[in-house]
Amino acid sequence: MILRKFLASLAGAGALAFSGAALPQFDPVGDDTDIFLANPLITATRPNILFFVDNTANWNTAFSIEKTALINTTNNLITDAFNVGMALFVETGSPNDNIDGGYIRYGVRQMTPTNKTAFTSMINALDITGDKGNNATYSLAMDEMYRYFGGKQAYSGFGKAKRDYGGNTAYNPLAAALAGNALSSSTSDTYVSPIVSGCQKNFIIFISNGPAGDNSSSLSTAQGFLTAHNNNVLPPVIPLSPNGEQPMWADEYAKFMATTDCAPGVDGVQNVFTYTIDVLPPTSGQGPAHTALLKSMADNGKGRYFAVNSVADTSQLENVLSTIFSEVQAVNSVFASVALPVSVNVRGTNLNQVYIGQFRPDGQRSPRWFGNLKMYKIGQDSSGNAFLVDTDGNRAENAATGFVSPNAKSFWTASSSFWNHRPTDENGAGGVSDLPDGDLVEKGGAAQRLRTRYS
Repeated sequence: MILRKFLASLAGAGALAFSGAALPQFDPVGDDTDIFLANPLITATRPNILFFVDNTANWNTAFSIEKTALINTTNNLITDAFNVGMALFVETGSPNDNIDGGYIRYGVRQMTPTNKTAFTSMINALDITGDKGNNATYSLAMDEMYRYFGGKQAYSGFGKAKRDYGGNTAYNPLAAALAGNALSSSTSDTYVSPIVSGCQKNFIIFISNGPAGDNSSSLSTAQGFLTAHNNNVLPPVIPLSPNGEQPMWADEYAKFMATTDCAPGVDGVQNVFTYTIDVLPPTSGQGPAHTALLKSMADNGKGRYFAVNSVADTSQLENVLSTIFSEVQAVNSVFASVALPVSVNVRGTNLNQVYIGQFRPDGQRSPRWFGNLKMYKIGQDSSGNAFLVDTDGNRAENAATGFVSPNAKSFWTASSSFWNHRPTDENGAGGVSDLPDGDLVEKGGAAQRLRTRYS
């Protein structure tokens, strides 16, 4: 269409020139770029991120490292452009009721200086014994988080002393006086959903410290709830291999939340995506089966699975959390796409190699756009679905958006210091280096090879 307009304009200009009339002003660049450039009047809506931390006896080894990594990650958020909260497995014993599942310890709130201080102080005050949960009932915990995001009636999260409700100065004083409580009062059993805009994206970051502990009673209850949530139809069971945690409904819940409108009262479709972090995954016993469950939760929840194999310090866990926040920010931003969607229309393939042409419109409407060709490969997830992998074998595509992940490393890309001439905020996850090239068109790929060969 634009080509036809361009040719028609040229024809019109020629006719006018022949007749001696003044030439009309023609802007071919605007016709092409306007549909790609961000609208400066639109502000990106803050994403909702709910940490879930396994606080059962499993957390004894990694307890201090996880606390420090969560605090450091939160403090390193340089803007208040995230809403963050925390959920835990329930505690039992007076004054708690004895219902297994999860509860919201700190409702999802914008990370303003005040809220950030309260959130990190709450994490810092967690006690390895006093805040220990009862059973690692993954299925019911996922059910409770679905209820929270959807503003539905609480199940396991209502009768817990430390739940986040307005005025809970006795057991949760850091959240008691803040706006954004998960429950409005001590008597309310209906969640206040953190989803307030149809443009928001919603995420669960599930930090696992060991195998799930769902018992037959909790599994039966979770199955009944999931069936009811799904219009009285039980979703298909997702096969796992090894299948030791096949009976758990956590991955089916993750898939349900990633593909269902979790808050139908808000305009648009409000999905919730799940990332999983497998801390010190065992390679024997129930370990491989649990890892299979966590991978399935991430794959079907349209997030990513990460393994943390060392808690000698916080570096591995902090790097994982930083990667996730980077992806979350990219998903939620209102901006001109720096790369084409990962679709069949823009890729070429050879065997298991995938070649994707990418481009980025110029923000000043210049006709000279960055372009590149990058290579990825085809991998397979735990459900047998094909997906793009980068040079490290990680998922290159952000399943929630269909775009390349900001932390992906395409083949042909090497480390460099070439981009040290640009402002930090233009250089993405790789900083001054081409690696990782992620969703920045101009970094890495064939363009870097040509640049280094002919420079």
